[in-house]
Amino acid sequence: MARPRHAGPREGRGILKIGDAARELETTPRTLRFYEELGLITPARTAGKTRSYRAADLTRLQAALHLTELGISLRAVVTLAGARRRSRTGDSASHKVDGLLASMRRDIEEKAARCEAVLRQIDAAQALVRQCFDCQKPPRYDGCRQCPVARHVDDVQLLQLIWDWRSP
Repeated sequence: MARPRHAGPREGRGILKIGDAARELETTPRTLRFYEELGLITPARTAGKTRSYRAADLTRLQAALHLTELGISLRAVVTLAGARRRSRTGDSASHKVDGLLASMRRDIEEKAARCEAVLRQIDAAQALVRQCFDCQKPPRYDGCRQCPVARHVDDVQLLQLIWDWRSP
């Protein structure tokens, strides 16, 4: 069974070099170096200056990658990661972090609502398209004026992207 993307570091991996860490996180060494430049991570270094990533480093990187994959800006991730460090008191830090998290929650909730709307469009489009299984007519409006998709293309926005119902 495939491991979910960014499911977390595998147990027992120990210290990883940058290439292995990048593979583990399903990203690139360049991304890890960039995140280091931004201050999101500071991996240990060997005597030869090779980056060494511990499980805690991978977990921190995984959290940042997950947020950016969900559309949270890298700037917001960097701000969140440094909020406590840039605060003078726990009270100040907790208020900053709470505000940042609340903003992220709103962003994700808005995206989730848009995703739900797209899923409804996909379901509706699939229900109509499946009615055309085994159809031997050309997949154009002029090929079948009784086509269930053509009859409902105005009802499902997604179909307007994939169906050439208005073509002569």
